[in-house]
Amino acid sequence: MNHPVSTSFSLLYDPRRDAAELVAECPACGAMTMLPIEIAWRQGIVYCCECRTTMQMTRTVLERLRAQAEAASTTIARLLEAPT
Repeated sequence: MNHPVSTSFSLLYDPRRDAAELVAECPACGAMTMLPIEIAWRQGIVYCCECRTTMQMTRTVLERLRAQAEAASTTIARLLEAPT
């Protein structure tokens, strides 16, 4: 089942596995699907874990995830530099 509403993707880093996880919020049912970002990129599609809606994993999505990671890194650096 495809859905015209855009999907919300975000990045979650799992330090225990030293791996980045993709979190995709289904535009149809709102369920959160998580999987390793490498798998999502290779497949090009993420399937909702609840309703099986397909969500496209495109180059644009990957670029937005990189921007999220860079922004988080900048925020962490700023926090570490601030006096406690």
